[in-house]
Amino acid sequence: MYGKRMELLVKLLTIPFNEIEFYKRDYLEEIYKMKDSKKALNYKKKELLPKIYEILNKKQIIQNIDEVNLMVEKFFLDKIECRQHNINYIYMYLLRELSEIFLTHRNGKICLKYWSSNDESEFLNPYKDISKIAFWNSLNRVFTTDLIVIVYFLNNEMNDKLYLNSYHSIVSVDDLQLEQILSKGMAETHMHFGAGSNFVQAWQHLMTFKKKKERVYQLEYAKILGRNFDIENYIKVASIARYFIAKYLNQNEYENFEKYMVNEDVSIKYILNYFYEGKDFKDIDINKCIEELKLKYNIYEKYDENDNWSYIFANEDVLFSVFNLRKDIKTTVENIFLMESLKYMCKNNDNYFNKIFWQYIRIKNEVFSIKVQSNTIKGLENFQDYYSQSTIYDYTNKAHIGLILHNQLFSGYLKKLEVRLSIKDQGNIRKTKRKVVDNLIEFFEVYIQILKDDLNFKNIKFTPQIGIVYHFIKREDVDYCDKCWFDYDGREQRRIYYKKIQKQYINQIEIINELREKVNGLSNYIVGIDAASIENNTEPWVFAPVYEKARDSKNKTIYKDNSRIRNLGFTFHAGEDFRHIVTGIRRIDECVEHLKFHAGDRIGHAIALGVDVDRWIKNNNVVILPRIEYMENLLWIWGLYKENKNLYQFDISYIERKILESAKKIYTNTEGITVYNLYSSYIEKFKEFDVKDKEQYGEDDKLDKNLFCLHVKEKETNIWSAEKLKLTYNCVCYLERMFELIQVEVKREDADMIRAIQKIVSRRLSSEGIIVETNPSSNTAIGEIENLFEHYICNLNKRGLEEGHDLEKAVMVTINTDDPSVFNTNLVNEYGYIYYILLEKGYAREDILMWIDSIREIAINSSFIETRQITRKELICELCLIVQKLKEYYT
Repeated sequence: MYGKRMELLVKLLTIPFNEIEFYKRDYLEEIYKMKDSKKALNYKKKELLPKIYEILNKKQIIQNIDEVNLMVEKFFLDKIECRQHNINYIYMYLLRELSEIFLTHRNGKICLKYWSSNDESEFLNPYKDISKIAFWNSLNRVFTTDLIVIVYFLNNEMNDKLYLNSYHSIVSVDDLQLEQILSKGMAETHMHFGAGSNFVQAWQHLMTFKKKKERVYQLEYAKILGRNFDIENYIKVASIARYFIAKYLNQNEYENFEKYMVNEDVSIKYILNYFYEGKDFKDIDINKCIEELKLKYNIYEKYDENDNWSYIFANEDVLFSVFNLRKDIKTTVENIFLMESLKYMCKNNDNYFNKIFWQYIRIKNEVFSIKVQSNTIKGLENFQDYYSQSTIYDYTNKAHIGLILHNQLFSGYLKKLEVRLSIKDQGNIRKTKRKVVDNLIEFFEVYIQILKDDLNFKNIKFTPQIGIVYHFIKREDVDYCDKCWFDYDGREQRRIYYKKIQKQYINQIEIINELREKVNGLSNYIVGIDAASIENNTEPWVFAPVYEKARDSKNKTIYKDNSRIRNLGFTFHAGEDFRHIVTGIRRIDECVEHLKFHAGDRIGHAIALGVDVDRWIKNNNVVILPRIEYMENLLWIWGLYKENKNLYQFDISYIERKILESAKKIYTNTEGITVYNLYSSYIEKFKEFDVKDKEQYGEDDKLDKNLFCLHVKEKETNIWSAEKLKLTYNCVCYLERMFELIQVEVKREDADMIRAIQKIVSRRLSSEGIIVETNPSSNTAIGEIENLFEHYICNLNKRGLEEGHDLEKAVMVTINTDDPSVFNTNLVNEYGYIYYILLEKGYAREDILMWIDSIREIAINSSFIETRQITRKELICELCLIVQKLKEYYT
């Protein structure tokens, strides 16, 4: 029910609203216009169904054509006398059915109706009760569900704009009991700041007539969706259509929209007619049209970069002035636009208006599909594209910061908010430090603005505290041809594998340490470090010296001006995206062992620890990966066995044989090579490579480049040692062989061993007090999780849900959002998804609520932000002093 068939159904239901193919040609509209039943049937077989197959096949798996045919008949053609109604009626019918099935309201907010009621039709009959949660989670990420919400308002005779105060951009999935638990206070411990806004904010920004930088429109169609057309013009025309629809709705002088547009300039009418007919705009100068439009209607920017962030955001959308909104309306202007449009469409049979509106919705959803990631394609490589698109803006820095902070701080009962920020290298450490200081000043000034605005806290229970976690971006060192330990003299860092990148990370941690120590009070706000991005780019060993530098207490100050300097917290993304499950588990263990994690430190995601091993093997019976990754997995397993020799699941002789076979492929000559030597060289990778590492080999060892290098044809026999094997990680000859791609069979008999490995590492995290940061929507979209209800969180922690005291089932976990704009979610809903997952598994509701409360407390207590009894006024004063100190830092 929750797998690929459900994803297929979700996509099929939304095809008329979110496919560019339906912008070009509305196949459903054409079939509804046909009076002759035979022609309609023939059209369905030859035109409609083939187009739907083509669309579905881009990202879905069609297992049964007949099933798709029946779905099309049921949802689009079956229940309505199609020749008696126009296409607008059909689309409104679909939205109305979805609103009746999924939505309700409670305590002044729009919520998900997870139960079934008697007045529901059989539109989606099997998807009822808790199964609605998984369906909504998917629907919410392929389609702008604000349409369904507005239809819900209208269907329940809530026609006044004031009702929209109960809805901004996210439908809440929590129920009353869960809401009571979460109202005690929550902590967000894993959120990337750049993706902290929401789609409504992004779309509203695109709809302005402000001149935006070119990068705002650089939506990479070809890479993400296999499409290749210029979306920029479509977005601009959508903004023109939106403006004139709003102007038309705000007056009552004309019979219909088409007659209203008769008096408009020829160029505008020409563009809207193209939009109506589904044409492209390659030969039209739309920018010129927009400039003429702005001049004619006196549309101009009413702010400058020094204005308050909220003023900037409110005044850049021309519809604020068009609708002349009352001060008591506290929703987005897009919601107002949708409500007024749909109200008009329900009362009037205005074909021109209706078609323009649905074209607008299709372009909006096309952009949505680029910025919000669905569950269909897994992996961080896919996610990276969505993240880059979701974080494209050209706001002033302050406006952008304000939007994100406002979106997060006022979406729930938030006590603590940790945000991940990255440091952009500026070429040298002095310039980089200056950029960090400037960014901190802007960040804190906006935070102060928000805290000073009493209106923001009218309905807010807590004064939220914010902490910054700086994350290092995992980057790949792809340039093998320059790697040569022999020629390394301490200066040419490119000669050593990852040395140059490692040095940049170390420079960043030195900046962080210096600022925290020299700027009084800043250690309360720069609270931790992390390493993020594509996991396969950079292994944990690269970061071992960096984290050592961050943790090193030598020459560090404990107090500054009679104030304590708080220690940094440490977290690391690991076990989220992996080619082989053993790789994912290994990286988690390497963080604990070699990055020296201890109680209170955290691991981001750690999906590999909780996924079902049998299912993973079934889906990944052959894995392709670099040879060195395969060999190091085996070496790590061998090391685990040596520490835990009672592991009957390990065939240690088989593992040793495979290790030596891999070594033969890399080193050719294996004289002196043992499993122990190979394991020792693997462990040595976690120490920073220095010139002294090569100088230990003098004339007595008779080790020179000609003897060592594979490229030299005539050489003496080299007898390997662990020290010599370590050097091969910095030699182009061996690196090329190490990274040769191989295919590895994963056998069913490996399952017991992998489960034993999961258990060992889980027990270690549990006993040492290391917390796993989970992110339900993100994990489902990116990781090795089949669907939302297969989330791994309760495999890691079952305390209070089941009897027993097994350490491996008592790993401390937190629940977070990761990237709210990419996954169209918020923290309340992420808790809600886990809540319903546990209900679906059959646990008692009381036990689940107690478990959720415990996880909520873990998040608050494990946050790197110190729990302080500080008032809003005191917080403002403290931040103002920090801003002053930062400004004085370079003066």
